[in-house]
Amino acid sequence: MTATLDDKYQDEIEKDITLDDVQAVRNSAVEMPESLQGLTEEELAAIAKRVVRKADLILMYASKLP
Repeated sequence: MTATLDDKYQDEIEKDITLDDVQAVRNSAVEMPESLQGLTEEELAAIAKRVVRKADLILMYASKLP
């Protein structure tokens, strides 16, 4: 039985973004946009989770292209 691409990456898609992940972004060399600087850790984690899911979907779609 061959696992579909969706099955293969399902664990990564469902992976929760932790507050440590958000803190790592805050501590990175990339400057955070002003619009994000006043947000709470929980709000940043929710945004990060949505971004990761969208990126995963784009990558899964792109891998199915001929």
